[in-house]
Amino acid sequence: SGVVYKKLKAAIKNSEKDTLKNPKRVINNLDKYYQQKAWFQITDSAKRTEVRDKILYMLFKSLQRTGNEKKYKQLVDEIEIYRKHEIFK
Repeated sequence: SGVVYKKLKAAIKNSEKDTLKNPKRVINNLDKYYQQKAWFQITDSAKRTEVRDKILYMLFKSLQRTGNEKKYKQLVDEIEIYRKHEIFK
């Protein structure tokens, strides 16, 4: 859906400025979209991949910066399961 794409792109853009200075805000802003797997609502596969990868990258970096090893490892493990079962397409 174009509406979801625009909403996720806006959330990403708003979070980009906080990546270095306020990683907790990035986590608060983007984790809900990760938990919902909101990008699955985007029908265009290139846009879906673009949004998903950007959200994941920003979450990984922010979790590393905050030292949240448990949540970081959980995210990595979950993504490995998705990749193994080819759910991330």
